[in-house]
Amino acid sequence: MNRKAQKVSVILFLIFTLAILIRFYKIDSLPGEWYGDISIVHEYVTRVLSLEWPLYFEGGVGSFYHYVISPIILITGGSFWGYKIASVIISLAGICALYLLGKELFSLRVTLIACLFMAVYFSDLVWSRIGVSSVILPLMTSFVIYAAIKFVRLRSYKALFSGALISSAGLLAYPVTFIFPVFYIVLVAIGLYNEKKLKKHWCVLTLIPFTFIPAIIVFAY
Repeated sequence: MNRKAQKVSVILFLIFTLAILIRFYKIDSLPGEWYGDISIVHEYVTRVLSLEWPLYFEGGVGSFYHYVISPIILITGGSFWGYKIASVIISLAGICALYLLGKELFSLRVTLIACLFMAVYFSDLVWSRIGVSSVILPLMTSFVIYAAIKFVRLRSYKALFSGALISSAGLLAYPVTFIFPVFYIVLVAIGLYNEKKLKKHWCVLTLIPFTFIPAIIVFAY
């Protein structure tokens, strides 16, 4: 590992250390009230872990977040503390996704600054500390854009279809993420057009919607 890579690793370590410290600082008492949104998450996750396979929207929130955190809750238990830990893990994963996206779009310095900003960003910090499902939105958004760019630049079909799956999960997350499938197709199309390879890879755009079918069926159900 060269000196530059070592320096980046140290900076990333410090950023994530800061993110973890401020997310876990008195997390058991700030806040300490079990409120309505946590009750919704708890009820939903309990049904998931009971293998009832719930798919409904409750309070404007779909099933995606609850299925994602269910393995974590299986380990931590369905306490307020457990749901906070789960949302902190999702928040940290969002910073990782932002780092991957930033490396594709900007310089390493800008990427690290963006990660530092995300580590202390008030909304994400609050979402992660109270266990609210909104914390998954930065993770989904960053990964969808990253996957599209990765495919356009490297023709990584693994990135293409993983991005398509996550974008289709937007139908099961929030009303605001319903546009993710269309957004993803448009993003890939624009990327291929800018690379002057749209004609050569137009068939890819016809394949992406097939990955949306399971989510569409669940959404319609």
